[in-house]
Order: sequence, then C-alpha cells, then structure tokens
Amino acid sequence: MTPGEDAGQVTVVIPSRNRGALAREAVASVLRQTRPPGEVIVVDDASNPEEARKLAALQGEGVRVLRSRVRVGGSAARNMGWKAATTALVAFLDDDDVWEPTKLERQIPLFLDPEVGFSWTSYRVVEGPSRRQRSEVRPQKAAFKELLALSDLSNCTLMVRTACLEAIGGYDESLPRNQDWDLFLRLTSSFKGAFLDELLTTVLHHLPDPDACIRGREMLMEKWAPAISSLTAKERREVEAEHHWLLWGNYAQKRDIRSEVKHIGQALRRRPLRWRYLRSSAVTVLHLFGWRGRHSRERPEKERRRR
Repeated sequence: MTPGEDAGQVTVVIPSRNRGALAREAVASVLRQTRPPGEVIVVDDASNPEEARKLAALQGEGVRVLRSRVRVGGSAARNMGWKAATTALVAFLDDDDVWEPTKLERQIPLFLDPEVGFSWTSYRVVEGPSRRQRSEVRPQKAAFKELLALSDLSNCTLMVRTACLEAIGGYDESLPRNQDWDLFLRLTSSFKGAFLDELLTTVLHHLPDPDACIRGREMLMEKWAPAISSLTAKERREVEAEHHWLLWGNYAQKRDIRSEVKHIGQALRRRPLRWRYLRSSAVTVLHLFGWRGRHSRERPEKERRRR
C-alpha cells in the first residue's frame, strides 16, 4: 500500500442470485460494522424479476447494486464487483453468510504491513435452516504446498488488496467449483498473507452439487498439474491422496459405489495409515452392504482446529 492510500477504505462484494432475503441479511451484517466499509457492491447474477426487485431495493447509502442480465456464475459476478471497486482493499461475502460486527475493524489493520497482500480469518459453519453450529474452522496456515492438497480457507473471510487481484486476474471463471481454492493458491504463490484467528464470519453449510464438485476438482488438478509434478514424491502423494479422498466424498454423495471404491483405494495406496481414509473405507464397505446413512469426508473438529 502506498503512503497515499487509506488502509481503512474497503469495498465489500456480495454476489447473489434469486436470494434477495438472504442477501438482505448479508448486507445488514456489513452495514452493522463498527468500522464501516467504503462501499458495498451487490452483484445480481440475472435473478428472476421478483428477486431482482428485492436486490434492487438494497441500493441506498453505501450500497450499490449491479445487475447482469445473463447468468454468469459466482466467479464472474465477484470479478464484476471487485473491478467496479475504487478502494485499495476488497472483501468478499456470499449472500447467505454473515459477519460479526467487528470483522472489518479487526482485519483492516493487518494491511498496515505493506508486505501483506491478503488476509483471512477463522469462521463458524452452521447447518441450513436450523442454524445449529456444525464446526469452527481455524485455518492458520496458507502455505502453497499444503493448499495444493486441501484448503479450509473461506472466501467469505478474505480481504485482499485490489492491486493483488489485478495482478493475478481475479477469479477463474472457467471453474465450476473451487474458484476460491484456486484464488487462494494464486494469492499464496505470489503474495504474503496474514491470518487472524478470530471467529468473525458465519458460513451457512449447503450440500454441494457432487457433479460440479467432481468436475471442478478434476479441472483444479489439471490446472495445477505442473506445480504438483514439481513436488517431491512424498509431497505429491500427499496432494494426490487428499484429492482422491475428496472425490470419494463426492461419489459417496452420488451413491456411485464403484467410483467410491476406486478413489478411496487410490487415497489409501498413497497414504495407507491415515485415519480419515481408513474411516472412509469402512463407510464404503457399509455402502457395499446397502447402508446409506450419512457419511462425512470432513475432518473431526479437533483436527480442524489444529490445522
């Protein structure tokens, strides 16, 4: 940040499609900040007429609504938002998530260090309608090699210098999923990050579309194949094992037993003693015998907190 820039000026970008009521809650959580943003930009991704009216009604002092007449997807909507920003910093929030009132106040000072290009925080994950807390996620590290394997960083905790987004081109609009994972990889490979271990965001958990997850993960692995191939043999096994385990979870959701067996087998071949892979293989055995209870590919909360 150059001496003439104001570290306190941040634009908050909120993409939304057909979720006007939820977007209103997200915007309200931003407007309640103890350190107000410079501007809130809500990007309407071609919502239907009724929802578009709800989103348009959010426009007012400090809130600007941009509308795409054709559906472009979350990544393109976020890119549209940050490119319209005039501030030195940009923060992102999904339309179904909310911030604690002190998020901006606590996170902005990290950028007083001119070397910091982006920052992230801890966050809570809650279930859908019940809003029952599911977990607390404290992703303390953002090392490039570790992120190639698995990312617990949330896009809704991200604050980043606009200049950094310009340098890397923002979100990859070709990816159907994992766009935030890809963005964090590119940020980490180019800029210094800073972590704030405070629970300042609440993320609403949804069961994702497994087909989009599978395609997105395969595309992510293909995109970062050169970086993965440059790792040591041990590091490469770690990255490949984690991605096979994640794919196992997607195929388990689809109830594709053959693919479940294939991917959990590949994960175990690379890391045969990892407990969560062994646990997932036991779940697959139960699936083979017809049990279709709830499975989990997520790490236990204690393990999440240690990461």
